[in-house]
Amino acid sequence: MPTFYFHVCNGAGFAEDEEGQELPDQDTARSTAITSARDIMAAEMRAGQLNPASFIEVEDAEHRHLFTLQFSEAYTVNRPSPS
Repeated sequence: MPTFYFHVCNGAGFAEDEEGQELPDQDTARSTAITSARDIMAAEMRAGQLNPASFIEVEDAEHRHLFTLQFSEAYTVNRPSPS
């Protein structure tokens, strides 16, 4: 199974993933990045802050950049409909 690395950049700085995760494919890596972004944002919200400009860079086993997931891609803002 391929290894993917998830490097996080948010208001707390840059956290490099040195271990990586074995996942079946890039689609699963994208889903994992989305889940990770949501977990990080939930923790930030509990602390009373949120940095939607944060992102996760995903690399393959050879540390080639595959994609960047902006945290803003991991959620939808629902606005109330006008009455």
